[in-house]
Amino acid sequence: MRKIFLIFLSVLYFSSLPAQVFSTMTDNRDGKTYKTVKIGKYEWMAENLNYKNTASWCYNNDPANCDKYGRLYSYAGAAQACPSGWYLPSAKDWDRLIDIIGQEDAAALLKEGGSIGFNALMAGMRYDYGDFNYLNQNAYFWSKIYANNEPAWVYLIGSTMLTVTRIKSFSGSGFSVRCVKR
Repeated sequence: MRKIFLIFLSVLYFSSLPAQVFSTMTDNRDGKTYKTVKIGKYEWMAENLNYKNTASWCYNNDPANCDKYGRLYSYAGAAQACPSGWYLPSAKDWDRLIDIIGQEDAAALLKEGGSIGFNALMAGMRYDYGDFNYLNQNAYFWSKIYANNEPAWVYLIGSTMLTVTRIKSFSGSGFSVRCVKR
């Protein structure tokens, strides 16, 4: 009887999550193909962007890390990184995504292997002075800002966290990018 009850709870929980539509997109600038997932009304990249620009880095400057985790971008690099028709998500876009899937379990659902299909990779970060940290521990994602000289909101998903944390950061730090199509 206990097993049937647990199965019922699992079905109830997963049936309440938003339906996802999976697809791919190809970046015509470099020919790289990315998995995408539609959550709510928006289509999100389901992989970290790996488009090379002058304000981006591979973790520990190792190209193998770009292949696995995508690139880390300064804010200026992130603001120019998304392909045509795709955008750096605003704080409102991130907050809407978190609200759709549920704030209490958002980080667990957005992580690699989570049931939403977003597959956030723990790509770590780059400090503005050049050191790297938190590989396989944390995922950080830029959001678009609208005012100059203000810190940007960065969305943090930790490997042991259930909720997504919003933090402020300065523009020279390096974080991952997930583009969104509205």
